[in-house]
Amino acid sequence: MEAWVTEFRKHEIPVYGTEANVKFVRVENYQTAYAELPKAEYEPGANPLHIGSRERRDIPAWISPDMKARMEAEEKRRDQRLFRPVFLGVAVVNLILAVAWMPSWPISDGAFADNSASTAVTLGNVVLLVLTGAYWRQRVRWYRSLLDSVVVIAAQFAGAGIATLIGNASAGLLDSIVVEGLLLVGIGAVLFVIFRVVRWIVK
Repeated sequence: MEAWVTEFRKHEIPVYGTEANVKFVRVENYQTAYAELPKAEYEPGANPLHIGSRERRDIPAWISPDMKARMEAEEKRRDQRLFRPVFLGVAVVNLILAVAWMPSWPISDGAFADNSASTAVTLGNVVLLVLTGAYWRQRVRWYRSLLDSVVVIAAQFAGAGIATLIGNASAGLLDSIVVEGLLLVGIGAVLFVIFRVVRWIVK
């Protein structure tokens, strides 16, 4: 590297250095991002050039506006291809469960009993909502986890309503869905906050 810098200087080719963290800058990004990258020209004796590498955790990754726009566009395409269909499937599955399976779950003190499948279903919903909602992303709105949980609860309420119309609903089914829904909202909100705190710590 030192030999290359010397050769560049010999032919009066400017050499630049940057303190920016460019770990996300790909080769194809340099054509548009290079002009926006904060850098300073190397001047012998004025700013000594330290050749090599070092790792610092307190330097935020540098991303140009064009790179950010491309990354967001790629996220939207991925959401449309995968996350949104899966989220729709989660809602449909919860509706079906509320019609065909939840009415048979034992109820105790206004909530689904401990020996029912409610806990497994709720935890499964939490995992799927976190994945489809991509709660770890910086641009995800603060109310996303609440909105996702409300959609799932609404699907379960719709299923319970259908079960009631066909005479398949057990006493206390709606109350139990409300209790389980509050648990879903609480877990989702806690995980969302954890993702936000972790992003704040590691940025």
